[in-house]
Amino acid sequence: MTRAALPIGLLLGSALTLSLLLQLGEQGWRQCLGQASEVSRLMADTALTPVSSLMAAGLLLGPFAGFALFLALARNPRQRKVLLAGAALFGLFCAWALLPPASQHDCDRKGTHGAFVLPVLIVAGWIAALFTNKITCLWGACAHDPTP
Repeated sequence: MTRAALPIGLLLGSALTLSLLLQLGEQGWRQCLGQASEVSRLMADTALTPVSSLMAAGLLLGPFAGFALFLALARNPRQRKVLLAGAALFGLFCAWALLPPASQHDCDRKGTHGAFVLPVLIVAGWIAALFTNKITCLWGACAHDPTP
């Protein structure tokens, strides 16, 4: 596995997971208004949303971009493990914020709250990534390790 594969996998996997959770909320909202959608359409929307526009890609990639950046810059395995643990904890926070899907809408014509939740998750994700990276450095994991 190349050094870039893990950060890229984290970034893309988290974006698709966030997209799926948001699409589940969208589907719940459509069902609330009597416009049920098919599962195949839901999965197609999940895969296409991150690439549908530059803004959508930025919003979906943003929450975990800090973790991916610090993971790519990590100098030793101990630092990578702590960053992955921090990303996993932040992923649980994201799931808590977006689940159950019905919590993303009020069953009215306004739609879902995904456009408001993602910017908050971006700020929270970068703060969590910076905090996690700082903790690893304070614990001495940032010291130069000759073995990659």
